[in-house]
Amino acid sequence: MTVREGTTTATVETPPLQARVRSYASLLRIRQWVKNAFVLAGLFFSDQLFEVSKVGDALAATIGFCLVSSAAYCFNDIIDRKADAAHPEKRRRPVASGTVSVREAAGLAIGLLFSAAIVLGMAGLPWQVHVIVASYVVLNALYSGGLKRLSLLDVVVIASGFVLRLEAGIYAVDVPPSSWIVLCTGLLSLFLAFAKRRSDLALDDTETRQALAGYTLPFIDQVLGMMGAATIVVYALFTVSDYAQLRFDAPLLYLTTFPVVLAILRYLQLVVVRGRYASPAELLIRDQPLQLVIVVWVALFGIFAYA
Repeated sequence: MTVREGTTTATVETPPLQARVRSYASLLRIRQWVKNAFVLAGLFFSDQLFEVSKVGDALAATIGFCLVSSAAYCFNDIIDRKADAAHPEKRRRPVASGTVSVREAAGLAIGLLFSAAIVLGMAGLPWQVHVIVASYVVLNALYSGGLKRLSLLDVVVIASGFVLRLEAGIYAVDVPPSSWIVLCTGLLSLFLAFAKRRSDLALDDTETRQALAGYTLPFIDQVLGMMGAATIVVYALFTVSDYAQLRFDAPLLYLTTFPVVLAILRYLQLVVVRGRYASPAELLIRDQPLQLVIVVWVALFGIFAYA
């Protein structure tokens, strides 16, 4: 395409298809889909792990959450495009940089929401799943619209998103919700959310994140210790509870507490000691020791609960 400005002729090349695909993939935050593994937790902690129909329902719920979470990122980037454009890192985001227009991002978000509704509807999932997914969309809209500027409340909203994922997975496989699992997930989610806020604060991201004015590094470090300890204690109590023993008949289930302890300690080491400033999804993707500990936990839980 040729553009004439006075006597100057400038040639603007249309971005190649590969670059456009990369821009859309970046907008959708595909790497963040790892968070939606929380949806599968309902299946993992049920006694229906090897029932094909239940696996299909859990996967459908997970796909639905992947679609709506990407839609939420699109809307968030549209709202934050001006602030992101002034940020040294976030200015590279597709909407902020102009590689994807506001109209394109909005159209993509709406298409993702319709696609999620189709997937959930065709899977025939219980009505509770639809309500939970809709609640997640509304919660993210409120978060992008202003709740993210309120300290403490911003973290609670982020943690609530993980709990909603878990609840959707539980109802998808038609299993009665367990207060133990919901409580563990809520505490772990708060731990991860505060760890992310610590990273933002350490990077001095106060200009684009107003909620950071309500935090300090010593405060967040204390909270991380509290949330990490609470998560470990509640999980340990779950493994020896009557609920767990009746559901899984696994007297050695308490041994899975040790990988949980190691995982939380490793995460704290990455964030506090080594200064790895990234989202939980990015840390999980990049850190092999953390991946290994999680694999060990999954293997032990699977052996004790299902063998």
